[in-house]
Parts: sequence; C-alpha cells; structure tokens
Amino acid sequence: MINENEVLEAISEAMIPKGDDAVTVSELVHQSGKPERVLRNIIRRLLRSGQVEVIKVHRYSMDGKLCKVPGYRKIKDVKKR
Repeated sequence: MINENEVLEAISEAMIPKGDDAVTVSELVHQSGKPERVLRNIIRRLLRSGQVEVIKVHRYSMDGKLCKVPGYRKIKDVKKR
C-alpha cells in the first residue's frame, strides 16, 4: 500500500523535469503504477493538511490540444502543526 510520504516524494520527483513545478494525477499513476483512486484519496488528504497545493498546468489531451488541467505541487517549507 502506498502512503502519503511516498506520494509526496513522487510529486517532488515528477516536478523536477517538467519545469512547471507540478504533476498531474495521470502522471503520478504512470510513475507509481498505483491505482488512480488510491492516489486521489492521498492527494485529498495532503491538500487538506496543507502539504500540497493545486494549480492549473498545461498538458496535451488525447486529441493533441493543449488544455489546462489540475496539477499538484509540494508546498515548500511546510510547518508542522
């Protein structure tokens, strides 16, 4: 079973090569091999705890059009509550 720390690490690793500082759920699914439902549940918890934020990023859709989609990025310097 994947945990929050593993998803945070995957988000951090996926952010580096793209330059837009965020990763989509589809990219996390592809990178981790974990089910989308599981990753979405973990991302929800990370959003609620303030460790991750959602921004709009540009990605190509299946028909080749550039679209804005939700991307998730780790918030730097998260202070423990």
